[in-house]
Amino acid sequence: MAITKVSPGLLDLDSGITISVADNSDNLTLTSTDADANSGPNLRMYRNSSSPADNDYIGEIQFEGRNDNSQDVVYAGFQGRVLDASDGTEDGRFELYTIRNGAQTSMMMTSASEIIFNNDSIDLDFRVESDGNANMLFVDGGNDVVCIGGTTVESGDHFEVLSSDSSTNVRIRNTNAGASSSSVIFDKASSSPADDDQIGLINFIGNDDTGNATVYAQIFSNSTDVSNGTEDGTLSIGTTRNGVYATRATFTGANLAFGHTSANAISSTAPTLSMNHPSSSTLTGGISYSANGTIKGYHYVENDFLLHQTASGVGQKFYNGSGIGLRLDTDGIKFGSDTAAANALDDYEEGTWTVAEKNGQGGTVTTNRANYTKIGRMVFASASVLVGTTTNNNILNFTLPFASTINGYYLGGGNVSYHEFPSAQSDNLRPNIENAAADVHFLYGDNSTPSLAVKCNEVSTKRIDFFVQYQVS
Repeated sequence: MAITKVSPGLLDLDSGITISVADNSDNLTLTSTDADANSGPNLRMYRNSSSPADNDYIGEIQFEGRNDNSQDVVYAGFQGRVLDASDGTEDGRFELYTIRNGAQTSMMMTSASEIIFNNDSIDLDFRVESDGNANMLFVDGGNDVVCIGGTTVESGDHFEVLSSDSSTNVRIRNTNAGASSSSVIFDKASSSPADDDQIGLINFIGNDDTGNATVYAQIFSNSTDVSNGTEDGTLSIGTTRNGVYATRATFTGANLAFGHTSANAISSTAPTLSMNHPSSSTLTGGISYSANGTIKGYHYVENDFLLHQTASGVGQKFYNGSGIGLRLDTDGIKFGSDTAAANALDDYEEGTWTVAEKNGQGGTVTTNRANYTKIGRMVFASASVLVGTTTNNNILNFTLPFASTINGYYLGGGNVSYHEFPSAQSDNLRPNIENAAADVHFLYGDNSTPSLAVKCNEVSTKRIDFFVQYQVS
């Protein structure tokens, strides 16, 4: 028969009570028929100590059974404890425990300052399931790894985010209305920092076609100088090419360096900086150079030509080991520290021309070859010419590729390397260019008699090879 009501004055339980049943029915039921919203029924565990102290245990519920050796074993339980019994600052603790490998082990503990799982630091995993993932949160107790979305991949990791689809693995969002943004910090708080310490590393790893995990790219940072007040750092980017990893670019405090195994190597296989224009077939992307927000110059390619352009049109300077070796500006090319426009090299040209006889000698002039090089204001020309059959007695004048600007003196000249002229015209035979002339004639004989000039009919059907140099505007 069940006892449903006992008056307190009729029952003394100071020596404890055991309630036993022979089946699986309830041993004890607490019932409240109160209809209000307050708590009830209530089970109160009251430690009425006359000398309460910190760390006193104040109650425990045990789940006890027997082992296969007919021994009583507490398999699980929870207990309360006083952490601080000081009036006005009381703190308490609640702990849930189980038996593991024959020993009581703390599973979860709550106190005034924290909630602890696995307080005994054993190889015990912690797992939280979501609706679609059995390991939405997984703490690997043996390998000290925290995982989101799966179980441990690499035992040396500390934190892993895992997924099996194409969704975003990690999103960092900041809803602050101010100017600050989301941030990720790599903080190496070394007690003995040294130059060239690595501060942070990001690996981009994927499998190759045989399933081997491969580092395809890296981003990493080093502290190249840890001296207080003169600290320097680098940020480097590396990739794998033909199965070999190498650093490709490094940002330093002052430069952007592109790495290669050979110094100054430039080839089709060397690392390159690619500038692509997304919508033009003739114009590439480029590099602009700015100072305080103002663009000062550019590098780009247009119609297969590499262009180096300054925004102001001032020009460019090329330095050698001792200073300026070459400068380019609107005047042309200048050497060293010379800035005078008159000293600029403003033209260079190579070509050929067809030699004609200016005075109309009546025969045909055949140009075997005629080549020139124009450097600035100086022209260097050479030709091999065959004079046709003629009886014209005018002075023989061959046209030149450019008109001379010689003024007042016969300063354009050269030499004759081969000729078939008669002996009379062979004496001291030499080319001569007159003032502002676009042609050359040939003198012979005494230099004091400049009127001795070769005439057309004197060299009919004859060949002459000559070289001249002269000045133009």
